Amino acid sequence: MFELKVEVRNIFGTKKIKKARKKGEIPAVLYGKKRETVSLNIALETVTNLLKSGEKIVAFKIDDK
Repeated sequence: MFELKVEVRNIFGTKKIKKARKKGEIPAVLYGKKRETVSLNIALETVTNLLKSGEKIVAFKIDDK
């Protein structure tokens, strides 16, 4: 199982999201049944490592700053 470290995203808007992408962050949204939707940022390096690992099961570790 691969542990994907993510941060809760409190910024919204096209310009701010573009700046985050330039810094190497990928905006994402986590949906779940009977759960609140959470906006996230994931580091590009983390996603690259996930894809290289070939893992099929991912655990999210959410960092609430």
